[in-house]
Amino acid sequence: MKVESLFSVFVFLFFSLSCQKEKITLSSNADDHIFVESDGASMPVWMKGNTASGVILIFVHGGPGGSSMSNADASYMIPIQESFGVAYWDQRSSGSSQGNSNKDLTIDQYSEDLKMVINVLKKRYGSSTSIFLLAHSWGGTVSTSFLTKDISNQQLIKGWICMDGAFSPKEIFEESRKAIVNFGTIEIAQNHKIDEWQPMVDYCNNNFPVDVATGLKINEMSFKAESLMEDVYQATTTSGINNFNPNNITANIINQYATSHSDIIDEMFATSFIDKLNLINVPTLALWGKYDFTVPAVLADTLAANIGTSEIINLILPHSGHSCAMNEPELFSAGIISFVNLYK
Repeated sequence: MKVESLFSVFVFLFFSLSCQKEKITLSSNADDHIFVESDGASMPVWMKGNTASGVILIFVHGGPGGSSMSNADASYMIPIQESFGVAYWDQRSSGSSQGNSNKDLTIDQYSEDLKMVINVLKKRYGSSTSIFLLAHSWGGTVSTSFLTKDISNQQLIKGWICMDGAFSPKEIFEESRKAIVNFGTIEIAQNHKIDEWQPMVDYCNNNFPVDVATGLKINEMSFKAESLMEDVYQATTTSGINNFNPNNITANIINQYATSHSDIIDEMFATSFIDKLNLINVPTLALWGKYDFTVPAVLADTLAANIGTSEIINLILPHSGHSCAMNEPELFSAGIISFVNLYK
């Protein structure tokens, strides 16, 4: 055979193979690694669990600047991964994400990124895949923006799990201040850890209304306040961090620093979605820790009172704080599985 003919065969085979679509395999124990590109950001998605179920939960992590990767294979997520696929997505300028994406961070951009992630997952795992948002803390801001900026976005998902979610960040810091005062006053009256409660109560009483600097200080206090509540179960769950996951600790540190020094913090303090909650008509699970001082549980009632859908379930975990998954993992996973099975 002539050299030219051999070369022609090689070129034909090369382009034929290159043009073939990636073979997608659904699994009961998936371990897939994807990068989603969106407007300068390259964002990792670690797909774990039962993608053969036809259901995927997208973990919309807290922050801004946090990461979802450490939740993968954590003991509180294992029952959920056995039932459904879970997409652990690191947002732009967060976790192990890459790219020139730290400039001009906006809530709107994060919600556009979420839409891109959903579309990529549907293309990869099937257009009929049932998508649920599992949004924690700041993830509540991102998901609320996604659901309300364009109501057609709601057609892309089957349900929303708002887990201690900052669905309207402007109101959260004031509610956090009030929670510290209210619970702290009761604890002081009962002679519980007065030396630790009194300075926090005094600060919150003397710093009103809440501005950005005060809000950040109160946010720090909220975690200390939670640690003082004896009814909160200590976290005993196994972390998902190990030497074989794609979580890059160095990238986490750099991204968290960049995000904390961006304008996104100021935008959070100015953003309220209360008047837009009536636009949300997807089934919703409001999953909260009773002793969450960071995003207080009273906000679960605010969400239920203002949301458009009648299909809302409030589940308050009685011995949990801001990370209810770690405080009461069995109730956490059982509540989510029940909700998803109801609406998938």
